[in-house]
Amino acid sequence: MQHRTLTLALLLSLSPLSHAQQDPPSSTPVTAAEHKAVVEQLGQQLRAKYVFPDAGTSLADALRAREAAGAYATAKDVNAFASALATDMRTLGKGRALRRGPCTRLQATSGRAGAHGAGT
Repeated sequence: MQHRTLTLALLLSLSPLSHAQQDPPSSTPVTAAEHKAVVEQLGQQLRAKYVFPDAGTSLADALRAREAAGAYATAKDVNAFASALATDMRTLGKGRALRRGPCTRLQATSGRAGAHGAGT
């Protein structure tokens, strides 16, 4: 489960938040437990690394509350979950500092290095 959760988190990080993406993430099924695990891991990263610490904590809490309320229950595959989560991040985060360029390190990890300007 740990490996699958990390894979889902990686797919989500390369999903609609990255405008340079060429291939959509796979339509791999995703479970409610995986929704929760990904939201928790994302929340940890937002709290630790978001450019505005208070806003990162607030966004992490809001995403956790949405997940607990069943907001992602209809997202049965990675595509749907990534889309719903990205929309919530943009909406709840009010668009602040959520756009980013390609991340070579993540792309290399997923075997996608070079697809979006490796070496940047």
